[in-house]
Amino acid sequence: AFADAGKRIERAQQTIHLLASVLAVERAPVVEGTTTESALLAAESVITYRRRLTSGLGGMSALQAAVDLLLRDVTNPRSVAFQLEAITRHLGQLPVLRADGLPEPHQRIAAKLSAEFATGEAAEFDGAALMRLENEVEGLADAVATRYLPTGPHALRPEKLVGLA
Repeated sequence: AFADAGKRIERAQQTIHLLASVLAVERAPVVEGTTTESALLAAESVITYRRRLTSGLGGMSALQAAVDLLLRDVTNPRSVAFQLEAITRHLGQLPVLRADGLPEPHQRIAAKLSAEFATGEAAEFDGAALMRLENEVEGLADAVATRYLPTGPHALRPEKLVGLA
């Protein structure tokens, strides 16, 4: 559970960072299509996206449909929402180190993030909102590391060790 939660945290971070990069710059429609396709390729979701295209996008643009697939779709195993649900489930399986029976801090963070996606509170995402989400997922990783690793969150990110000697 611990290893899979870590893998899913990393996948969520990578997908969020990818989407922030795609959304951060306004592009011409022909370039936007290529960029969207590249993002879907990187996220291994092109086939799922194309299958959805055949059933119609509703009122969404191609970019909006791609963002929805990679961010909010709990049925897509590559989406951020799917990762957050799995992370919440896995963290619930980890040993509780508190005697008071309350959820661990990392469990509360994961449940909050997952609930935002489940209730639709994560409905509108722009570059700034994605950066906030990326920071929240990083905070989740730090909370897990602080709780379960004796050296804390710095054990997971060597770049944070610079200047700590």
